[in-house]
Amino acid sequence: MPQVDCDFVAAHINDDPARLRLSFCTRKGITPEERQRLEQSILQIECRRKYAPKFRSLLQSYPDFIFPSALAAEQASHYWVSRLHSYILSAYLPSILSTSSPPSPSSPSSPSSPAPISIFDMTAGLGVDFICNASAFGNAGAGALAAEIDPIKAATLRHNLDLCNLAQANVECGDSLSLLHSLPEAGISVIFADPARRGESDRRLYDPTDCMPDVVGHWDELLSKGRLIMVKNSPMLDPSQVLRMFPGTVRLLVVSVRNECKEVLVLARRGGTLESVETINIIDGECIGDYSPDTRPEGVQWCVIPASEWHNDNCVPGYAESAEWMENILNHPTRPLYLYEPNASLMKCAPWRWLTDQYPTLLKASPNCHLFISATLYSDFPGRRLRITSLPGRRDLPKSGRFNIVSRNHPLAPEALARKMHLRMGGDRFLYALTLGRAEQPTLLLADPADS
Repeated sequence: MPQVDCDFVAAHINDDPARLRLSFCTRKGITPEERQRLEQSILQIECRRKYAPKFRSLLQSYPDFIFPSALAAEQASHYWVSRLHSYILSAYLPSILSTSSPPSPSSPSSPSSPAPISIFDMTAGLGVDFICNASAFGNAGAGALAAEIDPIKAATLRHNLDLCNLAQANVECGDSLSLLHSLPEAGISVIFADPARRGESDRRLYDPTDCMPDVVGHWDELLSKGRLIMVKNSPMLDPSQVLRMFPGTVRLLVVSVRNECKEVLVLARRGGTLESVETINIIDGECIGDYSPDTRPEGVQWCVIPASEWHNDNCVPGYAESAEWMENILNHPTRPLYLYEPNASLMKCAPWRWLTDQYPTLLKASPNCHLFISATLYSDFPGRRLRITSLPGRRDLPKSGRFNIVSRNHPLAPEALARKMHLRMGGDRFLYALTLGRAEQPTLLLADPADS
């Protein structure tokens, strides 16, 4: 495990890592052991500064948490997403634990009867997901097992588990598939996997069949040994493609953090059929706590789309008529008009008919433009809500101020629009370039936040 001087980290937490290396690691007479310890301590400062948005609340709770490398911190799940994984897992615990519970520390299993495994994390890495998921089972991590092929990461995780009150969780340094082969049939409550999406020369991978470990190639074995399988996939994957790769999926969840898509999460079991597609946008993950069957956590936009209503091709949503139609409405000041932009998770799943069923007065801007227009203000809409102020021509645009320029199915990208119209980007107002009606009429509109 990396040797870290926690006092040094605390004393220099606000200092520039490059200057620290220059000041401390190049001193004359320093021993190799001292230099290594300083390098590892400065690495902790570097990770805390660079990845503070991902791990702030984790580090506040456990200030002596250790990062084995900067790459491990970069590739790890956002702590809010890991808390969400634990929240989702907790929803399944009553049914899982009714027939398979982890051993109690006071009553160990007999040698002839292997201890049940509550959760097996095949891809521990930094271990943030494992820490959160193992905590959901309680018992100080008893019955929780993680596999990590890198010995430094494995040793560091062992240290961090002790910090996080999971001293009885087990970490095996080795190949996770080899370990899976040795485990008994139906002997694991939950199998979790986040296959590595980096190939040779640090090339990014998206197809699960190219990632390590190959969970797709060993899918039947995973289903036979785990009661519930959770697999985290690249946010670049299409949800329909993921379903074809993982038969037995019961829930497919597309997870975003503050409107940036982070993952496509599969929950599967042997013989399972798709029950729902769920879109989740975490705005404030600090609000994700213990699972409650009655309420969703605050600070999370969570839509549950029944499988039967996800791709309902038999029904086509209504469309906005034209720019002229919108201008006629805007000419009446007492009749406001609102623009709705679904969050990133909804955009990825494209449940347009379901969305217009939930918000009945929504009209889709055009067949290929995934924005919506309505005279009704829906304060709970899962995405951006704007009040349309005007549909300006090029000569009618304000000459001063800044604009958030958004292009949806319009011939020009935001940067091209800014150059062509001599606009500065930024500020609180919005300029949308979109298409309207079945004729896909290119249109510009100005809008302000509906809540302002």
